[in-house]
Amino acid sequence: MYFTTCNEQSLFVKPATRMKNGKITLGIVDDHQIVIDGLTSLLKGHEKFNFAFATTDASEVLGKIKEKPVDILLTDVMMPKLPGNQLAKQVKEKFPHVKILALSMSGQGDLVNEMIEDADIAGYVLKNIGKQELVKALEKNCGRRHLFQRGGAG
Repeated sequence: MYFTTCNEQSLFVKPATRMKNGKITLGIVDDHQIVIDGLTSLLKGHEKFNFAFATTDASEVLGKIKEKPVDILLTDVMMPKLPGNQLAKQVKEKFPHVKILALSMSGQGDLVNEMIEDADIAGYVLKNIGKQELVKALEKNCGRRHLFQRGGAG
């Protein structure tokens, strides 16, 4: 269900520079605790992932990344205090090594496009995907590929 911005056969994938013990370290921000709980439940105990933090307050993210560095930040697009597009810009300015995977309910076209263009996010996925699709998205994201789900931003 995914496509990348380049030919899969010709792409050299190297591991993320910050990966520890071969695991991808994740940070999660979403203004709905149930989404955070669902994501952590899906990925908890998975052999490829560690969790650095999860928060419902986007304004806490920069401080949390400084305390506990992450390979990938999973961020909601629509949040009340600090929208995902603004958060993505701030994260990329302070922590350019962090890959950002945006989570979207419906592809919120303008905001996702802004995140792609202005913050160079690594990809986005819709919140209706399953566990296997999410794991693939995280693995591809950490492998330096740009990942965008079909049927998203328009």
